[in-house]
Amino acid sequence: MRSFSTTTLIPCLVSFLKRCVATGSCLALLAVLSATTASGQVNTLIWDLFEGDQLNLKIEQEISQENRLAANDFQSQVNSRFNVTWTIVGTKALDYLVEQNVVSTEFEVINGTVLVKAHSDSGRNTENVPDSLVKAIEALGNSTALIRLDRYGKMTFDKLKEGNDPVASSRHQDILKIMTQVVVRYPGEEIQIGQDWKQSAVEDESVDSVYYQCRFAEQNENVAIVKTEARFDDEFVKQSYLDQAEKDNQPTPSVTIQKNEGGGEFRFDIEKKVPLQAEQSYVLESRIEGQQLVLQKIQAVNRCEIELQRDLQRE
Repeated sequence: MRSFSTTTLIPCLVSFLKRCVATGSCLALLAVLSATTASGQVNTLIWDLFEGDQLNLKIEQEISQENRLAANDFQSQVNSRFNVTWTIVGTKALDYLVEQNVVSTEFEVINGTVLVKAHSDSGRNTENVPDSLVKAIEALGNSTALIRLDRYGKMTFDKLKEGNDPVASSRHQDILKIMTQVVVRYPGEEIQIGQDWKQSAVEDESVDSVYYQCRFAEQNENVAIVKTEARFDDEFVKQSYLDQAEKDNQPTPSVTIQKNEGGGEFRFDIEKKVPLQAEQSYVLESRIEGQQLVLQKIQAVNRCEIELQRDLQRE
């Protein structure tokens, strides 16, 4: 197998992020659930937004990878930070039209002893930033994406508001896929404290990549708290390695998943009916036979904080 570089960094996880999301994604949001008050009344908690509302999202994603090769070990890390605004520009009975703008972007890649760092405000913070990364950052900052958000938390990319820049379109979709990977969508029934439900991160794919076991754990005043356990689909992971080997014209490997676990916590504002914050982490360890790469361990942490800005007359 060819050596890892900034252009081929974490091939299997990049495949995850492209299909479900970095990216991963990943950051996280609580979509919807139902809460039982002390009096026993059930409140259905779905996204409740108005035209003109703005959600300010602070998204962080940290991905580290340890590779044990036949000759030596290799470590790498990718840190991404996005400040994103979602502005509600249209509402219907069951969904919203949202403008997605990326206010600032920061990437940091540590590949062995090599540091690559870039920020949308300051540009290249190190001399070795590839032009493709700079172009991606600029494309995000100079474009607006339109997305569909339904009241149950499902998010769908629509199009760019103006133009058809393929780089901007792809990068906006990457951010949305990260969000989609960590969103826990409403299961379609009322849920009380202590109840569980299952959720897959990508229902529209032929093979789901991440599964969640969700529990409405508790309610603290106006905040609903959902605990999750998460894992990648084993067959999806194995196929990612096979696809990469075929792409690199390498022998077909035998892949054994040794560790596959994750979990997190989502917080939802019951009164305003919007998510507040979330964190989701994953650990994936795979043994590969038949190639130079012997063992690969990937750890990812996604965080997101959400702030609602609303006209005072709506409060």
